[in-house]
Amino acid sequence: MRDACSGARAVVHLAAQPAEADFRSLLLPKNLDGAWAMFEAASSAGVPRFVFASTIQTIDGYPPHVRVTPDMPPSPSSVYGATKLFGEALGRYYAGERMGVASIRT
Repeated sequence: MRDACSGARAVVHLAAQPAEADFRSLLLPKNLDGAWAMFEAASSAGVPRFVFASTIQTIDGYPPHVRVTPDMPPSPSSVYGATKLFGEALGRYYAGERMGVASIRT
């Protein structure tokens, strides 16, 4: 992965198991290990920008009548949503002097 990132100006990370699935066989290797591997490779290669595709399921656990604001804690509606929160947390870890990171909840 580091070789693939060499010379890149940005990484857009879209890869993941895209829905609820078995944790150990699908979510763990794809959404947690895969996200970590990509952040680590981009950081090691000196990529200055990283965009992480997250999900609205990270806050979908709130009741429909609640207006969610940025200062409210996440409330995942699924284990899949929780795995995407891990990716967002990795973004916060790698952000700053290492690289600029944006997490987009779609």
